[in-house]
Amino acid sequence: MSSAASIGFNEGPAIEFDSVRIGFDEGEILSGLSFRVMPRETLILLGETGTGKTLSLKLAAGLLKAKSGSIKVLGKDLGLMSERELLHFRREIGFVFQEGALFDSMTVADNVAYRLLEDRAAPDEMSRTSAKFFASWNSNTPSISSPPNSPAACAAAFPSRVR
Repeated sequence: MSSAASIGFNEGPAIEFDSVRIGFDEGEILSGLSFRVMPRETLILLGETGTGKTLSLKLAAGLLKAKSGSIKVLGKDLGLMSERELLHFRREIGFVFQEGALFDSMTVADNVAYRLLEDRAAPDEMSRTSAKFFASWNSNTPSISSPPNSPAACAAAFPSRVR
C-alpha cells in the first residue's frame, strides 16, 4: 500500500486552502487565502517577509490551526483532526526544509535514514530505504553541498517507511 493510500489520498487536490484566515496580536496575516495544489503540481509561495509564506506551510503541516476556513491535505481536513491524528498524519508526509537543512555531522545516507533510525528500524531496512531513495533520484554520489533540489536536500522529505 502506498503512503498516500494509507492516509486517504483520493486523487483530488494534494493541498487545498479554502478561505483560510489566521493572525496574531499584530493583526491578521492571512485573510481568506484560497488555493489548490494538484498531485505532481508545483506551487511557489513568493512574497515579502511577514506575508504568510512560512505560516501557510505550518498550517498545511497541521502545526497551527486556522482561525477560520478549511485546510485539506491529501483529502484530510486538518481542522477536524485531533493532535494524535495529526502526529500520525505528519509521519506519513515529508518535509523539505529551507537550504536543505541536513545534519552536517552526518553522511547523506545517514540523513536519509535518520527518520528510520528514529523509528528504531532494523539496519537492513535503513540500508534498503537509503538505496531505494538514491535510485529513485537516478543520481550518483550527492554531497552535503548539493543544490536545494538534490537528493541530499530532499532526504528529510522521504517517508518513514518504504511501501
